[in-house]
Amino acid sequence: MELVTGFDLCRAALAVSNISAPEQSVLMVLAIMADKRAQCWPGINGPMGLTAKTKLSERAVQNAVKALTSAGHLTRDERPGKGVLYTVHPRTSCAPAHDAPVQEMRPAGDAPTPAPPAPKQPRTTTSSKTSSSPKSAGKPAAFALPADIPADEWADFENMRRSIRKPMTDAARHKAIARLRLLAEDGHPPGTVLSHSTLNNYQGLIPPKDHRNAEHRTDRGPANRQVDGFTSGLRRASANLEARNVG
Repeated sequence: MELVTGFDLCRAALAVSNISAPEQSVLMVLAIMADKRAQCWPGINGPMGLTAKTKLSERAVQNAVKALTSAGHLTRDERPGKGVLYTVHPRTSCAPAHDAPVQEMRPAGDAPTPAPPAPKQPRTTTSSKTSSSPKSAGKPAAFALPADIPADEWADFENMRRSIRKPMTDAARHKAIARLRLLAEDGHPPGTVLSHSTLNNYQGLIPPKDHRNAEHRTDRGPANRQVDGFTSGLRRASANLEARNVG
C-alpha cells in the first residue's frame, strides 16, 4: 500500500464534489485521523468518536459512512472485537477507487521542523523627557533656589504662602528672588525679610521697619517740648527786671 500524508489525504477529500455536507464532514475527519497508510479506526460515539469530531448525530454519521462507502471514497472493514477499520481513498472522478491519485510522502514524524517564528521587534518609543516636540521645547526649566538666598527661611515663607492659600508659582518665585536682591542692596538681608514676612503672614516680601527713624521723631507734647538756651536767657532777664521794679 502506498504511503500518504495527512495533507494530501485532506486535500483529496476536500476536492470530492457531489456529496452532502455531513458526508464531507465525515470524510474530512477520517482523512485527518488517518495514519500514513490512510487508515484509522475511530468509533461512532465517545469523546474521540465521529459524532464528537463532526458534531453530527449518530444516525447522520452512519448514513454518511454508508454513502461514502457506496461511492468508493471509503473502505469499511469490520473486525470483531476491534471495531471498524476505515481506509480513506477519496475519488475525484468516476474511476475505480484504486485508481484515485495518491502521492507517496514521508510519515508525519519525518517532516522537517518548521522554523521558529521571528521574535517581535520592540516598538520604538520616544521618551517624554527627550521628546523634541514644540511643547516640550518651550517648557521652562524647573525652579532652583539661588545660593545667596537662605534655604530654611525660604522654605518657611513658601509653607506660609501655602497655608494662606497663596502658593507660589515659578514666575512668582523668580520675582521674589529679584525683590530680595533689591532689598539686600538697601541693607535688608534676605533672611531677615523672609522671616519678617513669614511671621506676619505677608503675601509679599516686606522688610522690617527701620528703628533708626524713631530717633528722628519729635514728640510735640507740651510737657516734653525742648527749649533752647536763648529762650531760657530771655526768661531769666525778664524775671530780674520785674524784681527791681517791685523793689
